[in-house]
Amino acid sequence: MRKIPLLITLLSLGIKSQMQYLDANFNTSGYISSDYRNKSSDELLKIRFSNDNNFIYGLGNISISDYKSYESGLGIIKYNLNTGLNQSFGNFGKQHYYIDTYENAPPNYDSYHFPNGSLLILSSSGLYKIDNNGNLDQSFGFNGKQQLEIGCSGRKILMLSNGSFFVFGNKQVNYDNDLYIQKFNADGFPDDSFGNMSVKIYNLGTMEDIVDAQLLNDGKILITANSKKQVNSNTYYNYRYSILRKMNLNGDFDTTFEYNYIPYLSGGEFLKSILSDDQNFLYVAMYDRILKINLQNSTIVQSYGNLSTSPFGWSNFKIADFTIKNNKIYIAGGYSQNPYSFSDVYNNWLQCYNMDGTLDTSFANQGSFIYFQSTEPTSSAKSILVADDGSVYCATSRNSNYLLYKILPALTLNTSDFNYKNTQILYIYPNPVIDTVTANLVLEKPQKLDIQVFDLSGKLIKQFSNLSTFKGKNEIKVNLSDLPVGNYMLNFITNEYSQSVKIIKK
Repeated sequence: MRKIPLLITLLSLGIKSQMQYLDANFNTSGYISSDYRNKSSDELLKIRFSNDNNFIYGLGNISISDYKSYESGLGIIKYNLNTGLNQSFGNFGKQHYYIDTYENAPPNYDSYHFPNGSLLILSSSGLYKIDNNGNLDQSFGFNGKQQLEIGCSGRKILMLSNGSFFVFGNKQVNYDNDLYIQKFNADGFPDDSFGNMSVKIYNLGTMEDIVDAQLLNDGKILITANSKKQVNSNTYYNYRYSILRKMNLNGDFDTTFEYNYIPYLSGGEFLKSILSDDQNFLYVAMYDRILKINLQNSTIVQSYGNLSTSPFGWSNFKIADFTIKNNKIYIAGGYSQNPYSFSDVYNNWLQCYNMDGTLDTSFANQGSFIYFQSTEPTSSAKSILVADDGSVYCATSRNSNYLLYKILPALTLNTSDFNYKNTQILYIYPNPVIDTVTANLVLEKPQKLDIQVFDLSGKLIKQFSNLSTFKGKNEIKVNLSDLPVGNYMLNFITNEYSQSVKIIKK
């Protein structure tokens, strides 16, 4: 016996029709599209699970175009994984907030979830604290809101054990950006004992921005930042684009730790980082790859993706987010058929890697998933979540509405050892199916065929054994009329051949 990944080989439907990998049990279609309000342009930028994993919070932009355009700002949806939009949250599952008129959200929001279900949310202009029903916490800041230092933009919240917290980002100074750190008390007001009236500003280069900050076991803070600096005056393109620093809780940098990464052109800009459980390694996303950095000796030990297709870093793919779950690295971003055109639409693109850097071919279509075509007004994937069972949730926008979709988990089944040299292409139709699915299978000689039907938990639901076949094309009809609506796996097995497909039962 050996464990064989279930590879999907369905009829070729092209880029646009990879929807067969969506979980049809999720909102009955595999996705939910939500318009916040009439005459608004909405973009979903970040998603995260609630503490109990029963809900997904989606954060994004609300750009209102009617006479209330001054209300444009931060939009939030709360989605129950089983029943849809949570009706007790905000206005039937939706809520939006704004500190200043015409607020413009950054590409990466951050949020912190308290044990009682309340949320602390960082936007372009400041902070919001809301309860689990979407109401502003009147005991926080000024009626639930707090502005950042003037001229500053936040990217990351770092909560401390006593309830105080840091905000990290950048501050615009003389048409340039410097690294910005501000500390707040638990009540949402600045902690004036830190730095200069709660603020510290560092200038280590140009176009600087702190994109991530994580508390280490030794009590120090690991900062991931972008900081452009030309490090060799004789080579025009030799820039340092990104840095790692350790900071003490008083805001001073630890001079014993300093890592400067020198990439080629803009591919080196850091986007997000994830610490390994033992804190010996840091996984960092750039636009075209994920780096694994050894924090003990400041060396790059692994690269995932490496999607650049030219020496100048151009690529058909652009990374926006990634996560690590179940010893897999999941990447979300955009795919463009023309990487040299800045105006070209980047379609939703996901990819899954094993920790050794190889593609996980059990995920979607041989390890990759591309959703929609550039002819449709859809933005690239912005944020990704992976549930414990391997289901993948992704946030984007389509037709100026929020879009959240769910991809089926990769499955593996224990089957007998097979000789795969005679593997043939299996053609399945219709998919989705209502009653009977037809399989066209070409075999090199007559042999007995078993057909197994599994649900997505891996449980065997039905089995057809010792079916007779003959050399050449076999047309096999499988009656599934007695199965409930949902997603299933069909496994076709002979003594020389095994192939599995995902199907949707309507």
